[in-house]
Amino acid sequence: GAHGLIIPQRRSAKVSAKVIKLASGAHVHLPICQVVNLSRALERFKRTGYWIVGTSDKGGIDIFEFDWKMDVVLVLGNEQKGMGHAVRKICHEVVSIPRGGDLESLNVGVAAGVVMAEIFRQRKRVGV
Repeated sequence: GAHGLIIPQRRSAKVSAKVIKLASGAHVHLPICQVVNLSRALERFKRTGYWIVGTSDKGGIDIFEFDWKMDVVLVLGNEQKGMGHAVRKICHEVVSIPRGGDLESLNVGVAAGVVMAEIFRQRKRVGV
């Protein structure tokens, strides 16, 4: 499963009492770290061997075709603009969720759940 959540201090939802209440105690099991510079944090993970994988609704490898069995840092952009250019350049790979019909994009929480479910499915199948 996931080991933590990294969010930028600026331009992201604040971790307030209301957010913690809505999380229903998940913050106890999933540490939340706010960083001043997201790009620098991702570069640090990259240097230690993590595969940085961004998500986008504008192309990328299908999440069901991507091999998720490695140590991954999953990057989710905001709902209006997606990932910033600097963060996208750091990513080893960019993936997307296949959609049908006229659906332009998914809510970031829904997208996170879909991608993490696929990661779990692949890892469970091989016992990772």
